[in-house]
Amino acid sequence: MDAIVVFRFGHIHVPLGRRSWTRSLNVQMHAQGHPFNISLLRPQTNNVHEAEGLAESGRIADADIEIHNRCELVDESQFYRLAAEVVVAFLGPRIEEIRIATKQPHLRLRRISDLRFIDIRTPDGTKIEKLTTAYHSWFENQERDRPHTALSQENWQTLTKASKRPTDSLEMPKRTAPLHESLLLDAELEADSDPRSATLYAALACELFINDWFERKSKTDSNSQYWLQWVQEHSKEDSSIAVGVRVRYDLGLRLVTGSSLKTNDGELWKRFVRLMNARNDVAHRGVLRNYEASEAVETSRDVMKWVQ
Repeated sequence: MDAIVVFRFGHIHVPLGRRSWTRSLNVQMHAQGHPFNISLLRPQTNNVHEAEGLAESGRIADADIEIHNRCELVDESQFYRLAAEVVVAFLGPRIEEIRIATKQPHLRLRRISDLRFIDIRTPDGTKIEKLTTAYHSWFENQERDRPHTALSQENWQTLTKASKRPTDSLEMPKRTAPLHESLLLDAELEADSDPRSATLYAALACELFINDWFERKSKTDSNSQYWLQWVQEHSKEDSSIAVGVRVRYDLGLRLVTGSSLKTNDGELWKRFVRLMNARNDVAHRGVLRNYEASEAVETSRDVMKWVQ
């Protein structure tokens, strides 16, 4: 069946009105004897906010890239994997370019689970319910995180080459990256050589991120202003910085949004608590016990992504 498998990737920070770096980026290729036509659509804006360092409007958008993979769809798990892997192989190097050029350390596309599956459509745009349900069930299964096996080395090289463009064609924003993003990038760079510093950077990134989130929220929501002040005072009742940060991600978020990391994602909350405990071990005792710096980086990135 000729169909279009739709994925999204993001959030990516992009300047308003200048998104030509995705336009006409497409490739036609064969993998495992199957033809694929992969194309990128204009980024879909989620929200717009102020950003320092932009010479024009001073505003920037958080957007998702939408990827269409047109193929002769075969209703079996091996083909499902193949349809997703060609997208990762094609778009991954492009995302890495954007990540480095624009200092957005949260951007990574290295495995299928970094994508979000949307649906499967006919060429005229009609959603195919049965195939969408079947593909979604497979996509949510742990099978998706196995190492890439469906693509040959030649396939990977073809897709990687097709995604490359000169850096100056990115037309990305010249902006000052938020401090929490810079800290997360520092944590990632230090993870192997200095795991204790990396853990501190990752924990501090979480703290600065949530403080900035509350501050921006309070500027547009009068109810949030009241709760922000209340949370700040409540956090000061304990001298531990880590406890104060946990209050913001739990009680603070619950008061402002009705949801919190602790109540809505228990597993991620446990990882977050481990990060804060590891931060305390390094800050107060100078040791990192039974904890990997790579976990600190991944946890910090996942926590910020969850709030966003």
